[in-house]
Amino acid sequence: MSGPNLAYCFPCPGCGEFIFLPRQSALGFFSTSQYLCTGVWPILFLCTRLSSLGEVPRSAIHFATELSISGTKRTGTLWEIGGDCCLESCGKRHSIYAHFSAEADPAAVSRVFMTINPRIWCIGGHSAKFHRDHLIASRLLLS
Repeated sequence: MSGPNLAYCFPCPGCGEFIFLPRQSALGFFSTSQYLCTGVWPILFLCTRLSSLGEVPRSAIHFATELSISGTKRTGTLWEIGGDCCLESCGKRHSIYAHFSAEADPAAVSRVFMTINPRIWCIGGHSAKFHRDHLIASRLLLS
């Protein structure tokens, strides 16, 4: 008989439901589709339920068992939506994280992001602007 699965999670800044994080690399700075780099916090998280964008600081991450929060977590997958700001040849890279079904189509994830059209302040000193054709959505964790 196996014990409860241990995982890191954070509450969605929009609706408060728990979002489980991918496993983290012990090396800390390398990320792949299985590992989320530990150096990327804070992150921007898009709550698709409330169509809102919020920042998740490292302090919001909790260690919990899946059994203890199974009734309050979303089922699905953490996705990364990446794109460059296309305003006036800015080109600054942005990564936004969101929660979608594991079977979601990457193009559909990008479409939802563009439909919600969240306001993101660009490090270039303006409101970021994105084109759907230049967004790349990828799954970070399969549930």
